[in-house]
Amino acid sequence: MKLRKWVFGVMILGLAVLGLVGCDSDSDKNRPDMEFDYPLTIGSSWQYERIFSVFFDEEAHANGLTDLVFNSVGSVEIMGSEVLFDNIEVYDFASSLTEEDNQPRLSNSYYNYDNNSLICYGYINSGLLDPKSNNVKKYYNFDNKKFSNPQEIISYLESGLVRNELSKDDSIYYDPAKCYVFPLYEDQEWNYRNSDDSWKIVKTVIGKEKVEVPAGKFDCWKIQWSYPESSWVNDIEYYEYVSQEGVVKRVIELRNSTITDEDGNDIGSYYSRSEQYLSDYEIVE
Repeated sequence: MKLRKWVFGVMILGLAVLGLVGCDSDSDKNRPDMEFDYPLTIGSSWQYERIFSVFFDEEAHANGLTDLVFNSVGSVEIMGSEVLFDNIEVYDFASSLTEEDNQPRLSNSYYNYDNNSLICYGYINSGLLDPKSNNVKKYYNFDNKKFSNPQEIISYLESGLVRNELSKDDSIYYDPAKCYVFPLYEDQEWNYRNSDDSWKIVKTVIGKEKVEVPAGKFDCWKIQWSYPESSWVNDIEYYEYVSQEGVVKRVIELRNSTITDEDGNDIGSYYSRSEQYLSDYEIVE
């Protein structure tokens, strides 16, 4: 398999975009079975709508910046199974994200179970998180680093910095991450990625919540992403909502971030919000 190298931010539409099982309804009569496995069935697919908003403060507005909203649609399909790196059996999740330029950005991620955990073993192509063009010389500051736009920061939050040496062949980045541990239950916690990989990311099951999105109404587990070793832990809110039909919703909020011009002068601050909603799906039995 010959594919070009790309630097990728895992899980963005996530993508990551995984159809997982794990919700309770409000009545015992309709309570679903909590002992479940992720439906790794070839041909299953999910469609999503994404809204990315940026709101600037008065100082930034005075410096010529205007609030922004970007809309995009994406899809994920399990295309087949294969063996990576000679001994890891995986399922190929092919993703596509189409933004306002109508140019689809393609990506592949590779998942399977290891005991009771769903693992993302690797990926190719960072197209789902390609940054917008930055015609104005301004920089969004986060974690003592400069970014050309907030979308790059969201990518950074998803997985930290991915280093080229993680590539195990000429095409695929080997970057294992523990996406989910089954069965899900309230107050459950696990490390998505440890600090020796890039930085420590912890996922915590907050509780159950009923969610309505374009694809319908779902009883979901609400799962929080957190970054306990970071200095900016209070400036991030990151939640995903999963049901037996898949990842239903994902919301990421970024606060208290500053903007500088090309000379390093502060020109304001901003708040950004990324929202992703399930719009349609098909689970192959």
